[in-house]
Amino acid sequence: MEIKSQFISTVSHELRTPLAAMKESVAIVLDEVAGKLNEKQQKFLNIAKRNADRLGALINDVLDFQRLEAGRMKLDIQSNDIKEVVGEVNETMALVARKNQIELSLQLADDLPKASFDRAKIIQVLTNLVSNAIKFTPEKGRVSVNIRHRDEELIIKVSDTGMGIPKEALPKIFDRFYRVIRQGKQIQGTGLGLAIVHKIVMMHAGRIEVESEGDQGTTFTVFLPLEHKSLPEGSSVEIDEALENTIITAR
Repeated sequence: MEIKSQFISTVSHELRTPLAAMKESVAIVLDEVAGKLNEKQQKFLNIAKRNADRLGALINDVLDFQRLEAGRMKLDIQSNDIKEVVGEVNETMALVARKNQIELSLQLADDLPKASFDRAKIIQVLTNLVSNAIKFTPEKGRVSVNIRHRDEELIIKVSDTGMGIPKEALPKIFDRFYRVIRQGKQIQGTGLGLAIVHKIVMMHAGRIEVESEGDQGTTFTVFLPLEHKSLPEGSSVEIDEALENTIITAR
């Protein structure tokens, strides 16, 4: 398993260098630094850019998941203001929501206390959940983030008015590589995003729940302890051979 883990990590890192060069080259040409482009040239370069971005996201997901599964991802636990964290996520995702004609709203309780968590990782969790909500919500729909606290935990809800998740898919939604089959709508992704979200929340000794019905929207709820509690040694799961095929099989 150690050799397999090292192999996946090395390959993923080695892919980043040529990919970065490709993305930079495409960006330079799209900015017309190398000369004026016609409409057809711009169209095909934008296709190349989108696919390079997809590959970059896939590599990042594979590396994150590999570190999480191997127990090598360390948390930087600090006292944080969740209002500032979710405000940063809201600023990042507001542009995406507007582009997709989605109303993105934020509701924060007045008395939210500070909590101990890894700021970057919780931003990753919230960004992933909000991004998914936007992707699976049709134009003119709504996505809302609601945060309150109860007893010794923060309760973070990300809700949408989207297409929902079939009942039979709910038990598998956090499985690695699992993607919901939706008639007539193909959403690109690696199938690792929610698995990563689940593991990060678990590393914080929290939990995540999902409620959904077809065509009735979806709500993900994260319960995050105010005080960080370390997990017992050996709680991470070993990487299995499916991870080796990620770069080939993820779509």
